Amino acid sequence: MTMRRSVLLSMSTAGMAAALLSTAPFAAAEAPEEARLAACDIGVVLSEYDYTDLDAYAQRVLERSTGEWYAEFSSSFPELRDRMRAVEVRSTAGEVRCGTLSGDATRAEVLVHLRQDLRKAATNGQVESQQVVMVMVLENVGGRWLVSRVTAA
Repeated sequence: MTMRRSVLLSMSTAGMAAALLSTAPFAAAEAPEEARLAACDIGVVLSEYDYTDLDAYAQRVLERSTGEWYAEFSSSFPELRDRMRAVEVRSTAGEVRCGTLSGDATRAEVLVHLRQDLRKAATNGQVESQQVVMVMVLENVGGRWLVSRVTAA
């Protein structure tokens, strides 16, 4: 699955995410709260960009990444950057909710649900909102929670 597809999801998943978030614990006994908070932060970072400054966006994403996700994002970003520039897209994140699904002191799986507001040249800057739902796997690397996998939920 491509990074673009993982990040940009249709609104049809919003209902499923709401159901999962309403039943998922917000801080599982084994996974530290820091992992959940890091996932929320990473979700916002993934969803906020401006086509005029995509290299800074990539840097923010990679600073919070490791392993499989780092490699996938690094390899797919040049093509993604070209597409984002071509459609002149800007994005901001709205309300974000995160729930820890499982984890321990070294690894956590977190469900992230947020609203993403997109503005494109083709729509004259009109806001197009969509719900983004993803499951992130985070790893504790040297005391920092970094995302190692992102999957569309």
